[in-house]
Amino acid sequence: MRRIAICLLSVLIMSTLVGCSPAPEIDVPESEGTTFDIAPFAGKPLGVAVGNPADEVIKNDIGATPVYYPDLSQGIEAVRRAEIDGFVADLSIVQVVAEQSEDLQVIPIPTEFTSAPVGSSSEPAYPDQLGILTLKPDYSAAAFEGRSIGVITNTLCYYTTEALGATPVNYAESAAAVEDIRQGEVDGYMNALSVVRAMAAELGDPFIAVAVPTNIFSAQLGGISHDQATIDSFNTFLAGIEKDGTLDAMKTRWLSAELDLDAPMPDITNTGENGVLIVATTSDAMPYAYQRNGEWMGFSVELALLFGAYEGKTVEFVDIAFGALIPFIADQNADISLANMVITPERAELVLFTDPFCNEQHGILAMRK
Repeated sequence: MRRIAICLLSVLIMSTLVGCSPAPEIDVPESEGTTFDIAPFAGKPLGVAVGNPADEVIKNDIGATPVYYPDLSQGIEAVRRAEIDGFVADLSIVQVVAEQSEDLQVIPIPTEFTSAPVGSSSEPAYPDQLGILTLKPDYSAAAFEGRSIGVITNTLCYYTTEALGATPVNYAESAAAVEDIRQGEVDGYMNALSVVRAMAAELGDPFIAVAVPTNIFSAQLGGISHDQATIDSFNTFLAGIEKDGTLDAMKTRWLSAELDLDAPMPDITNTGENGVLIVATTSDAMPYAYQRNGEWMGFSVELALLFGAYEGKTVEFVDIAFGALIPFIADQNADISLANMVITPERAELVLFTDPFCNEQHGILAMRK
């Protein structure tokens, strides 16, 4: 629903400038009658459209760092991903966006800010009133400080949870964490942002996804194997689909806000003349790997099927708990795993990693009241 609203809005203001994450089970404070302060934005990154003179206000009046985006829609996504602290545009425009969003608010920039040089008689660089589009306070990862967040055992989410000042609670699989969120036993569940976005979309209201800022955690994902020849072959294959645009198209289809979990898998021709490729993955990681009516689907699944076709090998998937993937591969029970595995030096001592195939940040699944 939110995607539709934003798309409609971008059509209305397409020639001007031109989002997916809210927070825990906390009442969002009423903004009406509240006096907002722009001082906290000093020294922070604020988005602005390329060519918009509002960047002078950001630098000279707010004391923030401008980050440039082609249009407002991309700026909104960056705010929701917590890559920037807000997006600056005409007040009337960002007010419309906020009115159509549950997780965004507008902080008006005082009209006395002109960005004219001190002692200068020149005209203001930006004569219209501006506003900062930003996340509502309780729709940010900071709202989880002092709270409990579920994590899958042996994942890096444990350390990200601690970095937020929250208490990690270990789970073997996500379904138990989701049920505990419903029961109020934990305040959220952390995984890759694209994973919790997909979970929120699948579970529906009142579940929401909250982005953890990239300065707290961001990483590259790669495949793992015990065999150097398999790694070398995959890296050659990966370079090819990066060059011809196939990989970017897959990221748009599976890992963006445009994700449709029920979209059919593409048809991939495979001769299977060279045998079988055994791929270990987990069915507990939408949109990377999951099952619909017994059929494997997702980004990692499509990647594995394409690699199998490249090798001329029929792909057989083995469903393994995420925490068991590394020992399963290290014991040579599968040829490769293409799950949403973060590349780390510690893991690289146990298995061989492919070149990275995408970047990720963490996100938190929570319930809105």
